[in-house]
Amino acid sequence: MAKAEERFKVIVDRIAEEIPEIKIAMFPVDARMGTDFAKGAQIFLSKVKVDNFFPMHFWGEPQKACDFNAYVPAATATRCYCLDRPGMNVEIKG
Repeated sequence: MAKAEERFKVIVDRIAEEIPEIKIAMFPVDARMGTDFAKGAQIFLSKVKVDNFFPMHFWGEPQKACDFNAYVPAATATRCYCLDRPGMNVEIKG
């Protein structure tokens, strides 16, 4: 495991310990990063209960960032939203 990934996991573990549930998370999912473009989001979503997830920074490749089955853990109840065009919005109640 790369040193950067190890450090990231330590940070995510600390977040999960201090804030185990988050209502809304916006996370970079950038296909320009290569094959592991969604690994950070996958790690984060597997450790922290997130009610509503929004990928961000996907620069013209929404099909990858919005393919939630590829990286959102199946066992989560996270609602995922793909706002891939200017002006799109979503109303979250609760």
